[in-house]
This record gives sequence, structure tokens and C-alpha cells, in this order.
Amino acid sequence: MALTYGTNGIKQKDYQVYIAATATAATTLGSYKSAKNLTTLGNLTDAMTQLGELRTDSISITAENGDTVEGNNVGEIVLNKACAMAAELINATPTNINALSLMDGTAVTVVVVEKDFHKVDEADYKTVIVIENLVMSYSENITGGDIPRASISISRSVANVADFRIIDDVTAA
Repeated sequence: MALTYGTNGIKQKDYQVYIAATATAATTLGSYKSAKNLTTLGNLTDAMTQLGELRTDSISITAENGDTVEGNNVGEIVLNKACAMAAELINATPTNINALSLMDGTAVTVVVVEKDFHKVDEADYKTVIVIENLVMSYSENITGGDIPRASISISRSVANVADFRIIDDVTAA
């Protein structure tokens, strides 16, 4: 395991979220996974739908300890990770609400892409997170005096975080 020491690459990031039924994104996702570059990323996101205007702080991807058991020698042993992704759409127009509600309970692929490039050793990169083939859950909140909001979430308990998502820095070169 190689960890990098220092403060290089630390910055706040904004993301764009793309979503598609898993079957729709399968071919371009395979190409992206084979050659992770801006061209295959562009082809993948072109085959998907940008989720829309999201509340920035609502885009979250989490991984926490799931089930545990107490061992007699080493203490608490983590058996799995509880992983989740969520985002809240704030331009929840009737068209957007209806489109998302049709995807409720459908296996989807979600791609989260850093909006701006960041530098690593003088090269430009974008962080890309891919979560594939998980059933989406949809909810909405339409309240008088407030903007309508629609939320999506996907979750799964997995043996390790890498079984939930793929995360890479994709180079601009």
C-alpha cells in the first residue's frame, strides 16, 4: 500500500452526477473501465443523463462499518461495509420528477465526475466515481413555501468498499 504524504491535491471539489439504467450504459461503461481516459469518460456520460441541478452538499458517497463481531484476540472485527450514494435534485420540475420516479426500483449506474480539473504532479486530472448496477430508490419533498426537491439514493452492504464503487483520477492528457 502506497500512501502519499503532504498536502498536494487537497481541495474542495464540486461534482456532476450522471445516471442511466444499467443496460443503457453497459457498452460505454465497459469501454471506460478498459481505458480510463477523457474520451471514454465522455462517451460514457454522453450515454447517460446528467441528473440536473443538485444541492451541492447533498451529493454524498459514504462507506461505514456494517456488521461486526467481537473477536476473542483482536477485538471488533468488521464483517462488511455499509455503502451508500445520495443526491438531491433542486430543479425538481414535473418532467424531472416523473422521469426519476419511473427509475425508482430500477438497476442504475451512477457516474460522479469532478467538475474542474485538479493538478497532481503538474498533470491535470478529474476524479471519477462509478457505482454500477444497484437498485435506485427515489423520494420527493414538495412543500408549500419551499422549492420542490427530489432525492435519489442507492446502497449496498459489501465485503469492502471497492466492491461498491470504482474511483480514479482520469488524466486530461
